[in-house]
Formats: sequence, C-alpha cells, structure tokens
Amino acid sequence: MVMRVLAMALAPAAADPVGDALLDLGTRLDPRWFWLALLIPAALVLLWFGHRQLRDLRSSAFLEPKGRPALDDDDAVPATWRRTLARLERHPPTPIAEAEPGPVRIRGRIVRASETFGPAGDRACLYRNRAGAPPRAAVAADAMVVADATGKCGVEGLARARVRAPTEPVRRGHGSIALYVGDEVEVFGTFDEDRIEAEGAPEQTVYGSIGSRGPIEIRVVERPHAPHHASPASTDDPDPEPAP
Repeated sequence: MVMRVLAMALAPAAADPVGDALLDLGTRLDPRWFWLALLIPAALVLLWFGHRQLRDLRSSAFLEPKGRPALDDDDAVPATWRRTLARLERHPPTPIAEAEPGPVRIRGRIVRASETFGPAGDRACLYRNRAGAPPRAAVAADAMVVADATGKCGVEGLARARVRAPTEPVRRGHGSIALYVGDEVEVFGTFDEDRIEAEGAPEQTVYGSIGSRGPIEIRVVERPHAPHHASPASTDDPDPEPAP
C-alpha cells in the first residue's frame, strides 16, 4: 500500500487539456489587452464622477440670480477719493449757501430733475440701476436739483455717480436701487460756485453745482414714502443696458 502511494506521488501528472490551453493562452496574450482591461473600468468611473459633478454645478447655477456678472467694486474707487470721503464724513453736511469750491458734503431734498422715467408726479424716478451693478449700468437723468433751507445746488454726472439707496425687490433674485424726486440725500463731490440769484427768496438761490468734475457719491438718507410704482409687487423689470 505504501509503495503504491509513493508510486502515485512520483508518477508524472496526468495531462490537463483545459488547464494547458489556458496557460498557453496567457503566455501568448498581448500585454496591451491586460492594460486595456484595467483602463476601461477606470474610464467608466471617471465619466460617472464627472457627470455627477457637472450635474451638481448646473443645479447650483440655476439657483443663482441671473444678471450682470460685473459688480460694484469698492477697490475701483481711487484711494485719494476714499480718504476725502472719510474726511467729509467726520463733519456734518455743509449748508448749501455756505459751500465753498472744492470737496463738499451737502444734504437736501431732490426737488427737480432734467428727465424722469416711469410715472410722472412729485415722486418721479430719475435714476435706476441693478443693486450691486457698477455706475455705468445705470439709467439716469443728466442732472438734478437738491435744496435745503438755505438754497439750491445742481448735481450733474448722475450716470457715473455711486448711489447708495434702499434695495427694491423686482423679482426673485433681482433688486434695484433708485432715486426719486422728494428723496432726502447726501451728496459728496466737488463743488463749483456759480450763483444764480432769486430775487426776494434767498432759499431759491442756486449757489453752484456738484459733479461736473471728479468723483461723486449720492446716499439716500430719508425717503418720505415709497412711490406707488416702486412696490415690490411691481412687474416692471428695469434692466438698463450698460452705457457705451
């Protein structure tokens, strides 16, 4: 029995046609097929992952407000003008009748504009822009008149003015800012004296203008009541195109 087991152990292995065929195929197979078998699943995984990323990005984009990509940038304001603004902000507004040539800060009510947009009346709109858009995107009158208890002052260059005003909802994801006749505003800019006397009514005298040169900034400080055409339910879409 022992001799029989030893004989079986020492005897050559019986031929295995299937195993021999597989081994022979492996030795004759081009190595490039092996790498191709690895790369195809890897490529499919990358395609699946990329598709998911693209889908997520597109879904996020649909949630973002549609509008101009250009936003108002404080860095675009010259450093010298920022320092001038800071200096003017440390002091109360100058009465219009006491304004002197040079940088000035005045406060008064808008009483007139060279042009208005939308419904006319004592609360007509004279400036409108997308909230956050640069000044060049605004639709604006050429000039307006601001008055306080001492006199009047013309304000020019509204189309390039930086305007700070309450945001008015227009539609989902969009808002606009505006200036209306009757708004009380502060105006920062360079004052040029050019007096036009009003006989018998000093408070009607025009003492000069702001905005013919240098930067200009306008801030709404009081709005007596919202104009009826500025309601959040308005369907108007003030979408001014950038000025050329």
